[in-house]
Formats: sequence, C-alpha cells, structure tokens
Amino acid sequence: MNDVNYDFYPYLLKNGRFLFYFMPYKFGYRVIGLSGEIKLSLINEALHTLLGFRLLMRFKATLFDLDGTLLNTLDDLADTANAALRQLQYQEHPVDSYRYFVGDGLRTLIERILPESCMEKQISECEQVFKELYAIHWADKSRPYPGVMAMLGDLRGMGLMLAILSNKPDEFTRMCVNRFFPADTFSSVAGQRAGIAKKPDPAGALIIAEKLGIRCDDVLYIGDTATDMQTGKRAGMRTAGVLWGFREIAELEKNGADFIISHPREIVKLCQ
Repeated sequence: MNDVNYDFYPYLLKNGRFLFYFMPYKFGYRVIGLSGEIKLSLINEALHTLLGFRLLMRFKATLFDLDGTLLNTLDDLADTANAALRQLQYQEHPVDSYRYFVGDGLRTLIERILPESCMEKQISECEQVFKELYAIHWADKSRPYPGVMAMLGDLRGMGLMLAILSNKPDEFTRMCVNRFFPADTFSSVAGQRAGIAKKPDPAGALIIAEKLGIRCDDVLYIGDTATDMQTGKRAGMRTAGVLWGFREIAELEKNGADFIISHPREIVKLCQ
C-alpha cells in the first residue's frame, strides 16, 4: 500500500459510485461529493479499494479523553455516587444510568443525580461527600479498556505525542493516569481546573496543542461522547469517536465525529 500526500492540488476521482474532489480549506482538506461533504475516512477506504492507496493523515499528536475512552471507570463512578446518595438519604440510580450522567464534570454529575428540587447547599454537600468517597474508591474496579495499552505503545513507537484532556477534576485525573499508565506515556495531562472552561469549550484543548508546539489540525482528538466531539471540532482538530465507551454511535455521528472507532488498534491504523 502506498501513502499519498494530499498537499499538491485539488483533483477529481470518478467511478460508477463516487464523484468527489479534495478542496483545500483552513483545517486541511474538505472532501466534497455529489451529495455534499463526505467523511474523509470513507473516502480513504474507497481510494484503497479502488486504487490501492490511502491519503496520508499526518497526525503529530493524539489527544484523548480519559473516562470511557482510555479507562473504564463507570462502576467506580456509579458506586461512589450511589454511596454518596445513600449516605445523604437520596434515591440511588442504576449503574447504566451513569453512562449519561458522567462526562461533563463533577458538578454536573452531582446536579444530574440529585432531585431537581435540591438547592445549592444540598448540591455542594453531595459533591463534597462524593470527593471524600471517590478518593478512597477511585481504583476499586477501574481499568484500561482491552487493547488500550498496546495502542498507546504503538502510537508512541510511531513518534506521536500523546495527551489527555478530561472533565474529571484535575487531581483525580492525574491519580488515574499515574496509577494505570507508565510515567512517560503522555506529554500533557489535564483535568478540570479552576480558571479554564471545561469541555466542550476548546480552551483546554488549545492550551495542550500550544504546549505541545503543534497546530490543532495536526491533532486527532479521541473521545466517547458528544462533549468530546464538540470539543475537538471547536478546537479545529479531527475527531474520532470510540464505540467501547459510555455512549452510542448515533450521538458521536450527530456531533460530527470524523472517524468511528470500534477497537483501539484502529487508531493505530488511522495514524500510520
């Protein structure tokens, strides 16, 4: 298989089913077809099937979400939240419900699990209880998803820089990364911090790109929720939605995922 750099000029490819061209624009190349814009991943597969080559993606870095993307933390998050609710005498929720409660920061999680009638005092109290319990139980059941460790090793071996941006509080984010991944895996790690807007605001992603010294269009942003896809898009990055996380493919596609990933090894292929 030959990789073709697509920086030369716009060109036309035609066969019985496809008619499209690659048009330069501010974030790389937009793929235009008879029915509108087509995902670059689909075009890549069409080119490979028809002509024997794929476009060279040339990513220099991958920016990962943490919970639901690299680590399966759902049980520990749900168990801790339910323990906090139980301690404060509120109704608990099924573990599966937490797939939709988490992802937008701790404060939002607490607001979602409490009755709508709760006021600021009750929300703050529950948030504090959660923090105290999670500091003890954050690693009871949490583990990297199958294939993630090999994928990270392969990406580093290819020379890509790796980074993490999470809406999890920064302290807990760093605890998870230090526990489950080798010390030199990531060039930058950031959770939710005071003074920096949480995802889907692109501020955190832009800070990481600047820290790494690369353009945003050289970054592949990888996550499992609408929040992640929106963050990557707003930062001017390509986005990949993973199917092993907390949400479904429909949510990822609706929010503009450039690529849909069903196994970590597909990320390695995408970056080759």
